[in-house]
Amino acid sequence: MNVVYLQSGGPTAVINRSLAGALRYFQQTNKDGHFYGCRNGIDGLIKGDFVDMSDMSMKDIALLEVTNGAYLGSSRTSLSKANDETFAKIEQVIKQYKLNGILVNGGNDSMCTASILSRKFDVKCIGVPKTVDNDLFGIPYSPGYLTAANYVANCVLSTILDSRVYKKGKITLIETMGRDTGWLSLAASVLPNEVAPDGIYIPEEGFDLKVFAARAKQIYLEKGYGMFVISEGIALTSGEAIDSFGNRQVEGSCDIVAAYLSKEENLPVRVVRLSIPQRASRAYPNALDDHIASYCGEEAMRLLIQGQTGFMAGYKLDGNTLSPNPIALDLVAGKTRFPNKEDVADIKERINLAPFIVL
Repeated sequence: MNVVYLQSGGPTAVINRSLAGALRYFQQTNKDGHFYGCRNGIDGLIKGDFVDMSDMSMKDIALLEVTNGAYLGSSRTSLSKANDETFAKIEQVIKQYKLNGILVNGGNDSMCTASILSRKFDVKCIGVPKTVDNDLFGIPYSPGYLTAANYVANCVLSTILDSRVYKKGKITLIETMGRDTGWLSLAASVLPNEVAPDGIYIPEEGFDLKVFAARAKQIYLEKGYGMFVISEGIALTSGEAIDSFGNRQVEGSCDIVAAYLSKEENLPVRVVRLSIPQRASRAYPNALDDHIASYCGEEAMRLLIQGQTGFMAGYKLDGNTLSPNPIALDLVAGKTRFPNKEDVADIKERINLAPFIVL
């Protein structure tokens, strides 16, 4: 069996664990085939830019698991508007490498890519879930989310402990990733009352800048400082900021809020943008996230070997035990899962806070 593995979209702290899981399973079940890594996602598939990983040693696979960034590189190229010439190039590459299967690792948009590949070509295709946004349908936690959530919760904790030492401080706005959902901001909801932020704002609930400014000013006058966690998706930085998939580019939303507080309310403001470190850092690793990422890679490879296609390698979660739950790509592709109260309650059981003590 000849398989190619693509990494797509933004990396996570566990993205390479899924690759390692798929490769290990391949080596255990295929003696004569090839496991190719595709450089830079769909761009590499179009060009046939592959690296043969079939004989990677167990030592290097173990190192791969703890390596940050997307080992194979990534891209945000979409196939949704691809022309016949692009599809012809992919068809040629499939024939050149005698591919039997394609594994696509990514989020909502990448599952769209996997769905197109599964329908367009005579080759099996399975999606491998991945996104710190945690907005993929059908699975409790997207690989990458819990590690990022650990990072966010602990960074908010340390920022609050730092900022409360002065009688007179600033309004601090902590911006998290999320685009259309507030999963990462909600990680801060695990903080106990004595160190909780003064507010958590997510796109799902809407955001009124004037109402927020009035509340921030009131809290500042009462306490001498204020701490707010805000998902980047609450405000647009530019109506023209759109990526290749048609998604809003919203990083820097807190800068808009900060400018308003400073100009209209004359408040001292600090912006803490967690940005790339929240998705990349393993400063606060999560064991369940590591397990989920490896499991989804293995499960994707298992589905390919069984001859399945058009599925995302989903799973069910019972405590910390995982079991197979393949999900049709068309049920996942391009859709957004939003959190509910039950989700928030479960998150609180999954995030690990660093120890602390306060007066």
